[in-house]
Amino acid sequence: MKIMTALLICLTGTATAQTGSTVRQDVLLIDRVERTAVQTTPRRGMLKSEVAASFGEPLSMSGSVGEPPISHWVYELFTVYFEHNHVIHAVINQATATESKPAMSR
Repeated sequence: MKIMTALLICLTGTATAQTGSTVRQDVLLIDRVERTAVQTTPRRGMLKSEVAASFGEPLSMSGSVGEPPISHWVYELFTVYFEHNHVIHAVINQATATESKPAMSR
């Protein structure tokens, strides 16, 4: 029990000792998740052509890697991963250090 208490105290101290910039990036990621949750992201099984038609052209596209071929498209708020021509997953991008916090109404 003493070991668990000491471990908890160490972890709490580590969490509170983080720099302001790290906390700021975490807050921005949370804001981005909330903002993107209101929007739709590509759903599993969509074709590349459907993603492009619904969300526009991505900021960048990677070439296929591996077998089965996996590629990804990067948008401002999220990244879409494809196997062959179909969406397998969409994830929200982490905020950059220079990104400003958006004004959100709650």
